[in-house]
Amino acid sequence: MFSERTLQQGLRVAIFSECYRPTRNGVVSSVETFREHLSKLGCHVKVFAPSYPGYNETDEDVHRFPSFCFTTYVEYPIAIPLAIEPWRKLGQFAPHIVHVHSVFWLTRFAGYWAKRRRIPLVLTYHTLVTEYLHYVPLPKTLARMLAIKLSKDFCNMCDLVIVPSPAVIPILRSYGVKTEIVPLPTGVEIESFQGGDGASIRKQYGIPQDAIVLLYAGRIGLEKNIEFLLKATSIVLREYENTYLLLVGPGPYLSRAMRTASSLNCSHRIIFAGGHPRERMRDFYASADVFVSASLTETQGLSIAEAMAAGLPCVAINAHGVSWAFEDGVHGFLSPNDKRAFAERVRWLISNRALRKRMGDAARKHVEENLSPSSIAMRLLQLYRSLLCERQTQPPVHLLSS
Repeated sequence: MFSERTLQQGLRVAIFSECYRPTRNGVVSSVETFREHLSKLGCHVKVFAPSYPGYNETDEDVHRFPSFCFTTYVEYPIAIPLAIEPWRKLGQFAPHIVHVHSVFWLTRFAGYWAKRRRIPLVLTYHTLVTEYLHYVPLPKTLARMLAIKLSKDFCNMCDLVIVPSPAVIPILRSYGVKTEIVPLPTGVEIESFQGGDGASIRKQYGIPQDAIVLLYAGRIGLEKNIEFLLKATSIVLREYENTYLLLVGPGPYLSRAMRTASSLNCSHRIIFAGGHPRERMRDFYASADVFVSASLTETQGLSIAEAMAAGLPCVAINAHGVSWAFEDGVHGFLSPNDKRAFAERVRWLISNRALRKRMGDAARKHVEENLSPSSIAMRLLQLYRSLLCERQTQPPVHLLSS
């Protein structure tokens, strides 16, 4: 039972995610960031996620479900939610809040578990699932209808839906979501992306120390619009011979993207660095002069925020969450979805060192003032407390025994 004593001693929060470390993506970064800072605020946070082949979990507050993998997509194993032991651990933990980070398989089971026990259920809707249907082996029209229905039904089962930026709210409303929706971005620890050794990255990849480096960091997936990025930046690379494009990240589109790059006459200055540990990313950011992203599917654009924390000006397509990530003409440039327009904005930054410095400094300050992970975690904690206070005033609901 929730009480004032609970507020003083700290809440118990159970987080469910369809993916977690060792996979690296925006969802995992969000879960880890909030977990760390909620813990600093006195919460006890446990994470429930699929197991990963070959990965040995040593964190006593992370509980793994057995899983299986599709042979072509091993980065995202599918949890088997009928396993008894993780649910036993969850029952012993007796969370005050269940916070899920997907609308699909494992998190849906967690949602039913929470609702049967009248425990407030919170969802962070990270991903515009209708933009990822190329991974689904179904006709696209049918897949889109199912994705919207799954999103609507699960969101409406929740007590609160959190979105990384206000851009997602009208999309969910158009699906028929009636639940309260609150925008709350993932915070960025600014110190984690400063003071990197950029010179070592340039040396490792054969990039001259006086060259201009355009950096992309993130998944190499079809939904990230990588082919557009390659062709748009190649316009600039052909004009400025001492400019390189460095792409950091793994992904299912990597082989195809490399083939596209090899067909361009500036391919020797397009470098695919693959995936790297999170702690290495500060070095990659330090090696760059401009951050570039052509993604049309972001709900926040966490890699953009990280680049800004490192003091990089950004050029990105003005779409969805990216339109809220930074101010056009202040922290970088938002471009229409046009290759030549995108290249023109990159060209402005390449040709004007003072502009790069001014926008990069403004970007760093913006992250420091608006994306503090501790202050954002406090806002989340306040949302949890409000839900628990509301639950105290509601009449009991008689459910079938569990």
